Amino acid sequence: GFMNLMINWYLCRLPEVIPEEWNSSKFKVSNTTLRIIAMLGVLASALNIFLNASDLSPVLLALNAIVVIGAFVFAAVRGKHAKVVVSYEKL
Repeated sequence: GFMNLMINWYLCRLPEVIPEEWNSSKFKVSNTTLRIIAMLGVLASALNIFLNASDLSPVLLALNAIVVIGAFVFAAVRGKHAKVVVSYEKL
């Protein structure tokens, strides 16, 4: 749920972050179409998160929040030391 929400949210930035790869991609669509598809994904993911979280007890909800925050901290620390490959199509 939460991972899908993040992927869909940052999908809108593809043309700005990797313009050369985006322009040569076989999946390229107009920026408007990309934003509409991504926002529909964000809404679906947010609804999924809400529905799943509504069934959890407060303790489980808090534990899930701790895990998500821990994942963000881990990613921030690990991201500073990881080698990032932008596109496998150019290897």
